[in-house]
Amino acid sequence: MRPAFVALVMGLAATASAQMEFSLQPAEVADHMLLRWPITRAIPVQDLASAYQFQDAVVAGLTNAWGPRAGYKAALTSETLQQRFRADRPVLGVVMQSMLLRDRTFLDDGFATRPVLEADLMVLVRDPSINDADTPEQLLAALEGIHPMIEVADLFFVEGAEVKPLWLTAINAGARYAVVGDPLIVDGSDPDLLNRLPMVRASIMDKQGQVIASGEAASIMGNPIESVRWIRDEVKSRGGQLKAGDVLWLGSMTSPISVMPGESYQVLFTGLREYPVSIQVNFRHGMLSP
Repeated sequence: MRPAFVALVMGLAATASAQMEFSLQPAEVADHMLLRWPITRAIPVQDLASAYQFQDAVVAGLTNAWGPRAGYKAALTSETLQQRFRADRPVLGVVMQSMLLRDRTFLDDGFATRPVLEADLMVLVRDPSINDADTPEQLLAALEGIHPMIEVADLFFVEGAEVKPLWLTAINAGARYAVVGDPLIVDGSDPDLLNRLPMVRASIMDKQGQVIASGEAASIMGNPIESVRWIRDEVKSRGGQLKAGDVLWLGSMTSPISVMPGESYQVLFTGLREYPVSIQVNFRHGMLSP
């Protein structure tokens, strides 16, 4: 074997060893998330299976502080976000109990590392028949309600870092908070609901009333009910089942916007009901979250 080739192989091995040495382990990532320290090192995952194993360990490390599992979220459900993150599929995360907030809530400075805000939809599972549902109509019938929602996600990594899709899976898809509005009850009385869902529109406004982002629910996999299917199938592929009471965050209707301290954001949803509905989240400046 030629000396130059041997040196190259040894150099590559040393580089890989150094990367693993300086990468973060799940307990360290959980600590960074709890203490709101930016992640500055690599996440040692090589494929989807290892990314989910890492996520499971991170979620276990967060449970005492953030509560038990309340459901699941889908991220990167639009082509735009998949292109941005160089992903070829959505990303699954776990929703934890303390992540669910009431409309018009206040969050203080320091509540997250790199918070971003998106208009989203959330559904509540009615019964376990969702696990065997085949058609869109059957999936819809297994839901209790559809909620307008503002997701306040956390990118967790240091500003400027390229977040790889597997890393996003490993850090629980950036799940942090959801500000949840009143539900549209799914009771079969609206025969056009399934067809109307993709046309639901959301507009994010600042406290001056300026629209800073907008989009339609069609950006969520063509129809939000397909995100329900994807979450269900992804959970089942990991050996799980959805159950009554699970919440599902379906994905972003808008581009994510960076949260500004001291700002308030109102999201106006049209097309979900016969009349527009709005929900709001407020960010207090100069107060540090515990």
